[in-house]
Amino acid sequence: MEKKLKLYTTTIKSIDDENKSIRFRISDDSIDRYGEKVDQSWNLKNFLKNPIGLWNHKSYNVEPEDVLGQWSDIKTEDDGTYGTLTFDVDINPKALTVFNQYVKRTLRCVSVGFIPHSMEWEDDTPVLKDNELLEVSCVPIPANANAVALALKDGSLNTKDAQWMLRSMRDGATELQEQLNKSKPEEGEEKHVEEVKTQLKDLSDLIVNLGVAGTDVDDAGLK
Repeated sequence: MEKKLKLYTTTIKSIDDENKSIRFRISDDSIDRYGEKVDQSWNLKNFLKNPIGLWNHKSYNVEPEDVLGQWSDIKTEDDGTYGTLTFDVDINPKALTVFNQYVKRTLRCVSVGFIPHSMEWEDDTPVLKDNELLEVSCVPIPANANAVALALKDGSLNTKDAQWMLRSMRDGATELQEQLNKSKPEEGEEKHVEEVKTQLKDLSDLIVNLGVAGTDVDDAGLK
């Protein structure tokens, strides 16, 4: 089977500000927007050989700033699978930006990339099994557009990083749209992409209204 990406609105279990690490719930077995469940018995063998934390699934043309840190202590508990991401803030300024936005709950999602090697049915629900974890990414899906704009306004997010986040949101929405066009998912996932596109437009408008020049971000390619 081909690689799948699953987006989760994450639960933050703990934050270690001194070591700049966050323990996230990265996956669970709830029914997702595609009407699927992901069995939580993960094969971590290949993932643990290079457990880097990427920004927005950048697996090609990777820039140094796209590598945010390293994952550790991946464990499955009763309510899902958890992992700790230690952000490389000493060598990557973008890692500190992303860390701070999760701490403030401005960002809210992580996304797992994996290959399900088998599938079973549970009543009418497909359950993806024998799941080989490939990578786990931080993704630019904010809690809401206004949260990012307010972070810009109060100084916890600077103009350059706001522009970077806008571009990342645009890229993320484009990738979601491409997945929709390819796999024709359920109505709920189409709604999610529309939400991302709306957030992008709202955030762009808000930043312009706050007087930030040179964002040069629009919704081209998302129509």
